Amino acid sequence: MLGNWADPAWAYAHALEIAEEEIQTLTGVNSFYAWFNKGTSLVKMEHYLEAGEAFDQAYKVYEGLTDNDAIRPYRITWYQTWPYMAYYFSGRYQDVINLANFTLDTISDDSLEESLYWRGMAHYALGNKAQAKLDLYNSVWLNPNFEAAKSQISQLNFD
Repeated sequence: MLGNWADPAWAYAHALEIAEEEIQTLTGVNSFYAWFNKGTSLVKMEHYLEAGEAFDQAYKVYEGLTDNDAIRPYRITWYQTWPYMAYYFSGRYQDVINLANFTLDTISDDSLEESLYWRGMAHYALGNKAQAKLDLYNSVWLNPNFEAAKSQISQLNFD
């Protein structure tokens, strides 16, 4: 019934093609979304270096957008955490921290467990174990069912 769409590899590659076509024609916030979609597709395909570059382009477009909340998609990493994966799995740990800090600054309190999780992972990779432990524990405090953070706490012997 789904045809080619039933194959995740095909679907990711097709979504990448669409994003690349849109990058050529779209402007403003739509250009941001096209670059972001390209990065997301590349993460799904485990092409993390290329994905990081696509997200870099998305955030360059973002910087040029108006501060109008209706236009600037500042909430995107509240729900879409693919940039964290791209940066983390390509060894760009400081970029993970910077993005998490930027994202957490868009809300009044540090209430995004995924941002805390990825920031903690990046801090650990950079050797800052105390901050990593704090971020991972805070992510579980916010969401006691967050298995990825609970698993990392255990694996890193933070229990």
